[in-house]
Amino acid sequence: MSTRFISALLIAVVPTFALYVFMAYLIMPSSRGIAVQKTIPVEFTMVKPEEKEQLKKRVPPKQPEPPKQPPPPDTPVEQTRVAMDLPKISLDIPKVTGASMGTGVFLGGARAAGTMDGEAIPMIRIQPQYPPKALREGIEGYVRLRFTVMPDGRPSNVVIVESKPRRVFDQAVRRVIYKWKFKPRVVDGKKVAQPNMYYTMEFKLSE
Repeated sequence: MSTRFISALLIAVVPTFALYVFMAYLIMPSSRGIAVQKTIPVEFTMVKPEEKEQLKKRVPPKQPEPPKQPPPPDTPVEQTRVAMDLPKISLDIPKVTGASMGTGVFLGGARAAGTMDGEAIPMIRIQPQYPPKALREGIEGYVRLRFTVMPDGRPSNVVIVESKPRRVFDQAVRRVIYKWKFKPRVVDGKKVAQPNMYYTMEFKLSE
């Protein structure tokens, strides 16, 4: 019994001892010399998450805003009133006297033609336009007309018998005379044509 126990113990101890010796051999540096390298310590700096975000998001500083310019002062708007002095054209109507008989009417010492039943006088008058050239040069004058007053009051057969200065105001008168309307002559309760009527249009500039 004892011999077997000793033999088993030796069998168990010898391999174990050999294993320890082999491990010690592996751990110990060999005679060839292994250069032991010095390790350089590495320092690690822990960066906080907030600092990382600040490093990533570097917002450039805001530039100062330029000073606001003050609004321009309110300037009163002057309303320009243009005074247009239009020339006054004399279209005077002569006074009618029933006792005066004649061939027509004219301005300045006017005479009226007609009868006691009625007289031909202007009812609708269109003011003629002052010729621009005469207006610029300050020319004044008149145009004397002879025409027939129709039963409806319209003038017909208009003839310029006199104008001064000659042909300066003729065209202006012709443009409007046919738009005039006169009170027709009445004979025995009926309107009749009244020939040989005279009328003078004077062109005068306002002073």
